[in-house]
Amino acid sequence: IANGHPMAAVVTTSEIAAAFNNGVSYFNTFGGNPVSCVAGLAVLDILDSENLLANVSALSEKLFLRLRELQDKYDCIADVRGLGLYVGVELSKMRKRLEKINSIGVLKNDEQYRAKSKEIDDGESLLFDLFNEAYRKAEKKAK
Repeated sequence: IANGHPMAAVVTTSEIAAAFNNGVSYFNTFGGNPVSCVAGLAVLDILDSENLLANVSALSEKLFLRLRELQDKYDCIADVRGLGLYVGVELSKMRKRLEKINSIGVLKNDEQYRAKSKEIDDGESLLFDLFNEAYRKAEKKAK
């Protein structure tokens, strides 16, 4: 939450927080560290000044729309889910096709792809191109 700098946060209700008010001090490694606090405040300032949350919301909407278009087009996409830009695409239907897509080395479970705003806006995202190409190759091999 501090752009890689060690920092912790607790988000809870007043009722739960009151349960900890029993005379025992709470301690954690990151509690009160001034450097971590400055790093956390800097991240909050950037989030606010650059309007990053609104940007993520807009990009997320476009990304989910495009992924759901792919889901409608390809039967091996079982689900599209997530929040913001933390997205999961479940590839589970039609296992043979999924295995063929994985076998040609395009989609791997341990790889991550970070889409840029322009790629989502223009519909030219490498992710979409790779998926379309992999699916076409798998279809050819299946015939």
